[in-house]
Amino acid sequence: MTSPATFLDTLNQEYLAVHKHKEKLFWDVYMGTSDDQQALADAEKSWNAFVSDAARIDAINHQLETLSSLEDSEENRATKHGLEGWLNMFSSHVPETAEADELKKSIIDYEAGFFKKRKDYLLHYTDENGEQVEAGLPVLSAVISTHESEAVRKSAHNALLGLEQWVLENGFIDMVKQRNAYARAMGFDNYFDYSSAKKDQMPAETLLSILNTFESATCDANQRGLDGLVAEHGADVLEPFNFGAKSSGDAVKALEQYLPFAKSVERWIASFSKLHIPFSDAELTLDLLEREGKYQNGFCHGPLPHSTMEVNGSQLKWPSQATPSLTSQAVAIAS
Repeated sequence: MTSPATFLDTLNQEYLAVHKHKEKLFWDVYMGTSDDQQALADAEKSWNAFVSDAARIDAINHQLETLSSLEDSEENRATKHGLEGWLNMFSSHVPETAEADELKKSIIDYEAGFFKKRKDYLLHYTDENGEQVEAGLPVLSAVISTHESEAVRKSAHNALLGLEQWVLENGFIDMVKQRNAYARAMGFDNYFDYSSAKKDQMPAETLLSILNTFESATCDANQRGLDGLVAEHGADVLEPFNFGAKSSGDAVKALEQYLPFAKSVERWIASFSKLHIPFSDAELTLDLLEREGKYQNGFCHGPLPHSTMEVNGSQLKWPSQATPSLTSQAVAIAS
């Protein structure tokens, strides 16, 4: 008979193999070093099949029952903690019906196709010389926030509006419908309610109450800030292509001389050190510069589950979309 500790170790290793394969493909596809979106979708399905296996819930409950008859010890308490974590994991992902299971697989395929189409959609704005310039989301945001010409800022903003319209016309609404159908198959009214309950571990009403409290506490101060900007710059400061440039654009430019791009990685490391986050013995991957085909957003990627880091070592990956030719944007994204 397999002991609870051995069962837990085997479960961890089985999951790690599935997880690492998916996360490697995720990084390669999102960084644009691979275009094998189908392989990523297949790996996502394999991961989903693992965490949706209802039989594992019964097996874990059996091991927890066995543990309850054993003497109290530090090892048994740690094993109980790990098994209970897995029980929560599987309980959150096991589909309520066969329909929900099929819907989940369909959503993975649909979103993979949507992601691939989005990578092929190029964005442009018109610069001060009237030339069309291809640009990713970070560059467009930087132009809107710092460029001196309102016409150029508006052109960059129109590019974002074009992307918004493209998303609506190329499957986003169907994606929302599919997610809501999946949530209903799981016993919820919509995907927001499902996500709040399963991922945030709270009813949607509780989450909305927290957000509404925050909005109420900051509403008046926010309005005073907007009124002050209008008094200083005129009503057009509230236009989306003027707000950032008029409210903080000058400050960003003034900081450039103190935050040169060449020093960004050095200061990034120093900032973590001063926060007493040394990353000792960790493997860090930094992919900082913008390039074609790369996912247009910065994030932190941990390819290994936290629980395995003591044995396997810490691995962390950071991408960004820094463009050194746009100094303020480079500083904002990479520093």
